[in-house]
Amino acid sequence: MKCPNCRTKVPKNYMYCPKCGLSVKAARASEQRRKNVILMGVLALNISACFLIFRCISLRKPASQPNTAAISSQAETTAESAAETTAPPQTEAATEPATEETTVATTENTTKKTTVKTEETKEKTTVTTTVTTEAPKQNDYFSTVGAMPFRTYDSGDPFLPPGIYTRADNMDGQALSEQNAKQIMMNLGINWGKDFDLYCGDTEDDGGMTNSTYRYLTNAFPVPGTADSQLPAAVDLYVHNGDAAQGSYLRAVDYRFGNHSDYTGPYVFTREEIAAVFNQVAAYANGVYGAPAEIDDSNEVHYSYGDGALNIGYYQRDGKYVLWLSRSND
Repeated sequence: MKCPNCRTKVPKNYMYCPKCGLSVKAARASEQRRKNVILMGVLALNISACFLIFRCISLRKPASQPNTAAISSQAETTAESAAETTAPPQTEAATEPATEETTVATTENTTKKTTVKTEETKEKTTVTTTVTTEAPKQNDYFSTVGAMPFRTYDSGDPFLPPGIYTRADNMDGQALSEQNAKQIMMNLGINWGKDFDLYCGDTEDDGGMTNSTYRYLTNAFPVPGTADSQLPAAVDLYVHNGDAAQGSYLRAVDYRFGNHSDYTGPYVFTREEIAAVFNQVAAYANGVYGAPAEIDDSNEVHYSYGDGALNIGYYQRDGKYVLWLSRSND
Protein backbone atom coordinates (compact mmCIF):
# COMPACT_ATOMS: atom_id res chain seq x y z
CA MET A 1 0.00 0.00 0.00
CA LYS A 2 1.00 3.67 -0.23
CA CYS A 3 1.55 5.94 2.77
CA PRO A 4 -1.48 8.27 3.15
CA ASN A 5 0.88 11.09 4.14
CA CYS A 6 3.69 11.10 1.56
CA ARG A 7 2.40 8.44 -0.93
CA THR A 8 5.57 6.38 -0.55
CA LYS A 9 5.08 2.64 -1.16
CA VAL A 10 5.18 0.85 2.21
CA PRO A 11 6.26 -2.85 2.15
CA LYS A 12 3.78 -5.37 3.48
CA ASN A 13 5.58 -6.15 6.76
CA TYR A 14 6.26 -2.48 7.67
CA MET A 15 4.23 -0.89 10.42
CA TYR A 16 5.69 2.58 9.74
CA CYS A 17 6.35 4.49 6.51
CA PRO A 18 10.08 4.18 5.70
CA LYS A 19 10.14 7.80 4.43
CA CYS A 20 8.07 9.91 6.85
CA GLY A 21 7.71 7.46 9.77
CA LEU A 22 3.90 7.62 9.85
CA SER A 23 2.18 4.59 11.41
CA VAL A 24 0.25 2.86 8.64
CA LYS A 25 -1.65 0.51 10.92
CA ALA A 26 -4.88 2.55 10.75
CA ALA A 27 -4.55 3.03 6.98
CA ARG A 28 -4.15 -0.72 6.47
CA ALA A 29 -7.23 -1.37 8.58
CA SER A 30 -9.25 1.15 6.51
CA GLU A 31 -8.00 -0.39 3.25
CA GLN A 32 -8.96 -3.86 4.47
CA ARG A 33 -12.45 -2.67 5.40
CA ARG A 34 -12.85 -1.18 1.90
CA LYS A 35 -11.80 -4.48 0.30
CA ASN A 36 -14.26 -6.38 2.52
CA VAL A 37 -17.14 -4.09 1.42
CA ILE A 38 -16.29 -4.67 -2.28
CA LEU A 39 -16.06 -8.42 -1.72
CA MET A 40 -19.45 -8.53 0.00
CA GLY A 41 -21.00 -6.54 -2.86
CA VAL A 42 -19.67 -8.95 -5.50
CA LEU A 43 -20.90 -11.91 -3.45
CA ALA A 44 -24.39 -10.38 -3.16
CA LEU A 45 -24.56 -9.83 -6.94
CA ASN A 46 -23.57 -13.44 -7.60
CA ILE A 47 -26.23 -14.75 -5.22
CA SER A 48 -28.90 -12.54 -6.84
CA ALA A 49 -27.95 -13.73 -10.34
CA CYS A 50 -28.14 -17.39 -9.29
CA PHE A 51 -31.57 -16.81 -7.73
CA LEU A 52 -32.92 -15.13 -10.90
CA ILE A 53 -31.69 -17.99 -13.11
CA PHE A 54 -33.27 -20.59 -10.84
CA ARG A 55 -36.52 -18.61 -10.75
CA CYS A 56 -36.72 -18.38 -14.55
CA ILE A 57 -36.19 -22.13 -14.93
CA SER A 58 -38.82 -23.01 -12.31
CA LEU A 59 -41.45 -20.73 -13.95
CA ARG A 60 -41.39 -22.54 -17.30
CA LYS A 61 -44.89 -24.01 -17.95
CA PRO A 62 -45.11 -27.74 -18.84
CA ALA A 63 -48.15 -27.03 -21.12
CA SER A 64 -46.02 -24.98 -23.48
CA GLN A 65 -43.79 -27.95 -24.22
CA PRO A 66 -44.82 -30.35 -27.02
CA ASN A 67 -46.57 -33.58 -26.05
CA THR A 68 -43.55 -35.80 -26.61
CA ALA A 69 -45.37 -38.95 -25.53
CA ALA A 70 -48.10 -38.51 -28.17
CA ILE A 71 -45.59 -37.65 -30.92
CA SER A 72 -43.46 -40.64 -29.99
CA SER A 73 -46.50 -42.95 -30.09
CA GLN A 74 -47.57 -41.65 -33.50
CA ALA A 75 -44.03 -42.00 -34.87
CA GLU A 76 -43.80 -45.58 -33.63
CA THR A 77 -47.20 -46.48 -35.20
CA THR A 78 -46.18 -44.97 -38.55
CA ALA A 79 -42.81 -46.73 -38.49
CA GLU A 80 -44.42 -50.08 -37.69
CA SER A 81 -46.93 -49.70 -40.55
CA ALA A 82 -44.18 -48.80 -43.02
CA ALA A 83 -42.09 -51.74 -41.87
CA GLU A 84 -44.95 -54.21 -42.30
CA THR A 85 -45.59 -52.94 -45.86
CA THR A 86 -42.00 -52.71 -47.22
CA ALA A 87 -39.97 -55.31 -45.35
CA PRO A 88 -40.42 -58.98 -44.44
CA PRO A 89 -41.08 -59.62 -40.75
CA GLN A 90 -38.04 -60.42 -38.58
CA THR A 91 -37.97 -63.57 -36.56
CA GLU A 92 -37.51 -63.56 -32.76
CA ALA A 93 -34.17 -65.34 -33.13
CA ALA A 94 -32.79 -62.56 -35.32
CA THR A 95 -33.56 -59.78 -32.84
CA GLU A 96 -32.43 -61.39 -29.56
CA PRO A 97 -28.62 -61.56 -30.25
CA ALA A 98 -28.50 -57.86 -31.14
CA THR A 99 -30.34 -56.99 -27.93
CA GLU A 100 -27.95 -59.08 -25.76
CA GLU A 101 -24.85 -57.61 -27.45
CA THR A 102 -26.12 -54.06 -26.95
CA THR A 103 -26.92 -54.76 -23.31
CA VAL A 104 -23.44 -56.21 -22.64
CA ALA A 105 -21.69 -53.28 -24.35
CA THR A 106 -23.74 -50.76 -22.41
CA THR A 107 -23.03 -52.59 -19.14
CA GLU A 108 -19.29 -52.71 -19.83
CA ASN A 109 -19.21 -48.99 -20.69
CA THR A 110 -21.08 -48.10 -17.54
CA THR A 111 -18.72 -50.24 -15.46
CA LYS A 112 -15.65 -48.52 -16.94
CA LYS A 113 -17.05 -45.04 -16.22
CA THR A 114 -17.90 -46.02 -12.66
CA THR A 115 -14.40 -47.43 -12.12
CA VAL A 116 -12.71 -44.27 -13.42
CA LYS A 117 -14.86 -42.02 -11.24
CA THR A 118 -14.16 -44.20 -8.20
CA GLU A 119 -10.38 -44.03 -8.79
CA GLU A 120 -10.53 -40.26 -9.24
CA THR A 121 -12.49 -39.91 -6.00
CA LYS A 122 -9.92 -42.02 -4.13
CA GLU A 123 -7.06 -39.93 -5.50
CA LYS A 124 -8.72 -36.65 -4.47
CA THR A 125 -9.50 -38.01 -1.01
CA THR A 126 -5.88 -39.05 -0.49
CA VAL A 127 -4.54 -35.59 -1.39
CA THR A 128 -7.02 -33.86 0.91
CA THR A 129 -6.13 -36.16 3.81
CA THR A 130 -2.42 -35.46 3.36
CA VAL A 131 -2.91 -31.69 3.56
CA THR A 132 -5.28 -31.91 6.52
CA THR A 133 -3.10 -34.18 8.64
CA GLU A 134 0.14 -32.26 8.11
CA ALA A 135 1.96 -31.97 11.43
CA PRO A 136 2.22 -28.44 12.90
CA LYS A 137 5.62 -26.78 13.07
CA GLN A 138 7.49 -27.21 16.30
CA ASN A 139 8.16 -24.17 18.52
CA ASP A 140 5.93 -22.03 16.31
CA TYR A 141 5.66 -18.85 18.38
CA PHE A 142 3.33 -17.10 15.94
CA SER A 143 0.68 -19.86 16.05
CA THR A 144 0.19 -19.41 19.80
CA VAL A 145 0.90 -15.73 20.47
CA GLY A 146 0.33 -13.86 17.20
CA ALA A 147 2.10 -12.68 14.08
CA MET A 148 3.69 -9.61 15.70
CA PRO A 149 4.46 -9.98 19.41
CA PHE A 150 6.38 -6.72 19.57
CA ARG A 151 4.55 -3.47 20.14
CA THR A 152 4.19 -1.40 16.99
CA TYR A 153 1.64 1.24 17.97
CA ASP A 154 2.69 4.89 17.99
CA SER A 155 3.44 5.22 21.71
CA GLY A 156 5.26 1.88 22.01
CA ASP A 157 8.70 0.51 21.18
CA PRO A 158 8.71 -2.10 18.36
CA PHE A 159 12.01 -3.57 19.56
CA LEU A 160 10.85 -4.56 23.06
CA PRO A 161 8.63 -7.51 24.03
CA PRO A 162 5.18 -6.51 25.34
CA GLY A 163 5.21 -5.35 28.96
CA ILE A 164 8.89 -4.37 29.01
CA TYR A 165 9.48 -0.64 28.92
CA THR A 166 12.40 1.78 29.00
CA ARG A 167 12.96 4.82 31.16
CA ALA A 168 12.01 7.03 28.23
CA ASP A 169 8.75 5.10 27.77
CA ASN A 170 7.74 5.33 31.41
CA MET A 171 6.02 8.54 32.59
CA ASP A 172 8.03 8.84 35.84
CA GLY A 173 11.37 7.99 34.22
CA GLN A 174 11.77 4.76 36.17
CA ALA A 175 13.01 1.58 34.51
CA LEU A 176 11.41 -1.81 35.00
CA SER A 177 12.48 -3.69 38.15
CA GLU A 178 14.70 -6.76 37.80
CA GLN A 179 12.06 -9.11 39.21
CA ASN A 180 9.25 -7.77 37.02
CA ALA A 181 11.40 -7.93 33.88
CA LYS A 182 12.25 -11.60 34.54
CA GLN A 183 8.60 -12.44 35.19
CA ILE A 184 7.52 -10.81 31.91
CA MET A 185 10.00 -12.93 29.96
CA MET A 186 8.57 -16.06 31.58
CA ASN A 187 5.00 -15.00 30.70
CA LEU A 188 5.63 -14.44 26.97
CA GLY A 189 4.17 -17.81 26.02
CA ILE A 190 7.43 -19.09 24.55
CA ASN A 191 8.60 -22.64 25.21
CA TRP A 192 12.06 -21.85 26.57
CA GLY A 193 12.65 -25.50 27.42
CA LYS A 194 15.02 -26.05 30.32
CA ASP A 195 17.36 -23.24 29.20
CA PHE A 196 15.65 -20.21 30.71
CA ASP A 197 16.65 -17.65 33.33
CA LEU A 198 20.30 -18.66 33.09
CA TYR A 199 22.52 -16.50 35.25
CA CYS A 200 25.42 -15.45 33.06
CA GLY A 201 27.62 -13.84 35.68
CA ASP A 202 28.39 -10.20 36.41
CA THR A 203 30.81 -7.49 35.31
CA GLU A 204 31.84 -4.08 36.59
CA ASP A 205 30.44 -0.99 34.89
CA ASP A 206 32.06 2.44 34.73
CA GLY A 207 30.50 3.60 38.01
CA GLY A 208 31.74 0.61 39.99
CA MET A 209 28.31 -0.98 40.29
CA THR A 210 27.71 -4.65 39.52
CA ASN A 211 25.61 -5.74 36.54
CA SER A 212 23.88 -9.11 36.25
CA THR A 213 22.83 -10.87 33.05
CA TYR A 214 19.95 -13.34 32.75
CA ARG A 215 19.64 -15.33 29.54
CA TYR A 216 16.63 -17.02 27.92
CA LEU A 217 17.13 -19.51 25.07
CA THR A 218 14.76 -20.83 22.42
CA ASN A 219 14.96 -22.52 19.04
CA ALA A 220 12.30 -20.25 17.50
CA PHE A 221 12.02 -16.59 18.43
CA PRO A 222 10.44 -13.85 16.26
CA VAL A 223 12.90 -11.29 14.92
CA PRO A 224 11.77 -7.79 16.01
CA GLY A 225 10.50 -5.70 13.12
CA THR A 226 9.67 -8.62 10.82
CA ALA A 227 6.36 -10.36 10.18
CA ASP A 228 7.48 -13.94 9.50
CA SER A 229 11.14 -14.47 10.48
CA GLN A 230 11.97 -16.85 13.33
CA LEU A 231 15.50 -17.86 14.32
CA PRO A 232 17.15 -19.57 17.29
CA ALA A 233 17.74 -16.79 19.79
CA ALA A 234 19.31 -15.90 23.10
CA VAL A 235 17.50 -13.01 24.80
CA ASP A 236 19.58 -11.30 27.49
CA LEU A 237 18.28 -9.06 30.25
CA TYR A 238 21.06 -6.76 31.44
CA VAL A 239 20.22 -5.78 35.02
CA HIS A 240 21.87 -2.88 36.84
CA ASN A 241 22.24 -3.63 40.54
CA GLY A 242 22.07 -0.13 41.98
CA ASP A 243 22.39 1.10 45.53
CA ALA A 244 19.71 0.81 48.21
CA ALA A 245 17.87 3.88 46.91
CA GLN A 246 17.88 2.78 43.28
CA GLY A 247 17.38 -0.93 43.67
CA SER A 248 17.93 -3.41 40.82
CA TYR A 249 16.41 -2.41 37.48
CA LEU A 250 16.50 -3.50 33.86
CA ARG A 251 19.20 -1.66 31.97
CA ALA A 252 19.03 -3.19 28.49
CA VAL A 253 17.62 -6.05 26.41
CA ASP A 254 19.88 -7.79 23.90
CA TYR A 255 18.96 -10.35 21.22
CA ARG A 256 21.39 -12.74 19.54
CA PHE A 257 19.94 -14.64 16.58
CA GLY A 258 21.37 -17.56 14.64
CA ASN A 259 24.54 -19.26 15.84
CA HIS A 260 24.95 -17.51 19.18
CA SER A 261 27.36 -19.00 21.70
CA ASP A 262 24.66 -21.07 23.45
CA TYR A 263 23.07 -22.42 20.26
CA THR A 264 23.63 -26.19 20.01
CA GLY A 265 21.39 -26.96 17.02
CA PRO A 266 22.65 -28.58 13.81
CA TYR A 267 22.09 -25.67 11.43
CA VAL A 268 24.85 -23.14 10.69
CA PHE A 269 23.59 -19.90 9.19
CA THR A 270 25.56 -18.44 6.31
CA ARG A 271 26.62 -14.83 6.01
CA GLU A 272 24.07 -14.29 3.22
CA GLU A 273 21.19 -15.61 5.36
CA ILE A 274 22.08 -13.49 8.38
CA ALA A 275 22.66 -10.43 6.17
CA ALA A 276 19.22 -10.86 4.56
CA VAL A 277 17.46 -10.82 7.94
CA PHE A 278 19.62 -7.89 9.09
CA ASN A 279 18.59 -5.88 6.02
CA GLN A 280 14.91 -6.43 6.84
CA VAL A 281 15.41 -5.25 10.41
CA ALA A 282 17.46 -2.24 9.28
CA ALA A 283 14.81 -1.17 6.76
CA TYR A 284 12.16 -1.39 9.49
CA ALA A 285 14.33 0.55 11.96
CA ASN A 286 14.85 3.26 9.33
CA GLY A 287 11.09 3.80 9.27
CA VAL A 288 10.99 4.15 13.07
CA TYR A 289 14.16 6.10 13.90
CA GLY A 290 15.35 7.53 10.60
CA ALA A 291 18.73 6.97 8.98
CA PRO A 292 21.32 5.23 11.21
CA ALA A 293 24.90 6.11 12.06
CA GLU A 294 27.33 3.47 10.76
CA ILE A 295 29.85 2.36 13.39
CA ASP A 296 33.26 1.06 12.32
CA ASP A 297 34.25 -1.68 14.76
CA SER A 298 34.85 -5.43 14.89
CA ASN A 299 31.34 -6.20 13.57
CA GLU A 300 30.73 -7.00 9.92
CA VAL A 301 28.05 -4.25 10.00
CA HIS A 302 26.96 -2.03 12.92
CA TYR A 303 24.12 0.56 12.81
CA SER A 304 23.22 2.86 15.68
CA TYR A 305 19.80 4.58 15.95
CA GLY A 306 18.37 7.29 18.16
CA ASP A 307 21.66 8.31 19.79
CA GLY A 308 22.30 4.75 20.89
CA ALA A 309 18.76 3.77 21.91
CA LEU A 310 18.93 0.90 19.39
CA ASN A 311 22.02 -0.79 17.97
CA ILE A 312 21.94 -3.62 15.43
CA GLY A 313 24.59 -5.56 13.56
CA TYR A 314 26.07 -8.96 12.83
CA TYR A 315 29.46 -10.56 13.37
CA GLN A 316 31.36 -13.77 12.67
CA ARG A 317 32.99 -15.95 15.28
CA ASP A 318 34.60 -19.34 14.64
CA GLY A 319 33.03 -19.45 11.18
CA LYS A 320 29.49 -18.83 12.52
CA TYR A 321 27.41 -15.69 11.98
CA VAL A 322 25.29 -13.99 14.63
CA LEU A 323 22.70 -11.21 14.21
CA TRP A 324 22.42 -8.99 17.30
CA LEU A 325 20.13 -6.20 18.48
CA SER A 326 20.55 -4.13 21.65
CA ARG A 327 17.77 -1.93 23.07
CA SER A 328 19.16 0.17 25.90
CA ASN A 329 17.15 1.58 28.79
CA ASP A 330 19.69 4.30 29.64
